[in-house]
Amino acid sequence: MTLSDLIDISIQRIISFCPEEGYYGGHFGGKDSQVIHELAKMAGVKVDWHFERTSVDPPQLLKFLRLHYPDVQWHNPTKTIFQLIEQEKMLPTRLARFCCDFIKEQGGAGRTVLLGIRAEESAKRKTYPVKDEQRLKRKGMVGFRQDTHKILIRPILDWKWADVWNFHKERGLPHCELYDPPYNYKRIGCIGCPMQGKKRWGDFRHFPKHKQAYLNTIRTIMAQGAYADHDTPESVLKWWISGENK
Repeated sequence: MTLSDLIDISIQRIISFCPEEGYYGGHFGGKDSQVIHELAKMAGVKVDWHFERTSVDPPQLLKFLRLHYPDVQWHNPTKTIFQLIEQEKMLPTRLARFCCDFIKEQGGAGRTVLLGIRAEESAKRKTYPVKDEQRLKRKGMVGFRQDTHKILIRPILDWKWADVWNFHKERGLPHCELYDPPYNYKRIGCIGCPMQGKKRWGDFRHFPKHKQAYLNTIRTIMAQGAYADHDTPESVLKWWISGENK
């Protein structure tokens, strides 16, 4: 399928699923969010764009968003990732991503949400449909809103990595410097995100202040009894990044 075909299909998806009140657009500053932002303009649909700050967003990404996407509304979290770790008394893992539940996933409750999710990014995302309904519930988390039902639209689900960058080139889109040397990120997300696996060592090399913030938080929860089988915060951090946890 050519890029032109993919563009046409994605635009038709955006148009056909658009509700009367318009979309809630999830914009995270990365290359895929840029694609759906541009496609929505091409489709001529109504979208109000939103960025959910996490407290561990790369500063280069924040600078890029401010400069190139002034139409995106920013939302600050009611709790930082470090406060959530202290509250849960554990670090987030691939199977216990309470940080995403609390900060990112609650945006757009009651709305039809436009997202730049692609199937090739993970095994789980390969199972996603273009249109989906979501209701998040996580009992026991202080401050977690229970009513988070929403409809999710993923118009570029079947796009490949090369399609995204070819679209950028065709449309003359800028991109965040984290995709370029010396960073060479394939995906941009939260600093220290467990979904990045061992690539987080690169995160902490580039962002040592965030690494220290994680270590300080680990020290706090260790004092409360967490990770009793470890002697130091550095040991916990190494284990966390090793992939031995789920």
